[in-house]
Amino acid sequence: MTCSCEHRLPLFHRAATRDASAENLLGVVLAGDLRLVAWVLMPEHLHLLVMGGRLPLARALGGLKSRFARDTFALWEVERPAALRPLIRKDNTRRFWLTGGGYDRWIRGDDDLREKVNYVHQNPVRRGLVARAEDWRWSSLGTPIRALRLPHLR
Repeated sequence: MTCSCEHRLPLFHRAATRDASAENLLGVVLAGDLRLVAWVLMPEHLHLLVMGGRLPLARALGGLKSRFARDTFALWEVERPAALRPLIRKDNTRRFWLTGGGYDRWIRGDDDLREKVNYVHQNPVRRGLVARAEDWRWSSLGTPIRALRLPHLR
């Protein structure tokens, strides 16, 4: 699944925002809401390869996206209020994610799965953010989900 930020803005361009979002992802996985196969946080989008977990997939992803938005807005209200301006609509509501369900597709076998995992992990390399996929710490290759830790879990 691919989820893009509103106006394709680089809302994940700061390391602190990516760190907080990765922790949210960990929380969803630890709760059993999703079974995560591979992931990467890019400056303006997120790729997830997931299987269903405890919750229906749409509900788990909706909860995850809501947490990303809520926590980012809370952080920016204090640190970067000007960054919120492009996300505020005329009716004073805020939107973090592009409207729509994102882009998803079914995986149809081992070869297809390997191709998609590689695509997810190579995203930062193709964009020139790192030379090697394992150097991008906001991915399942650079930082396996088991290596992330929420402060209250330490």
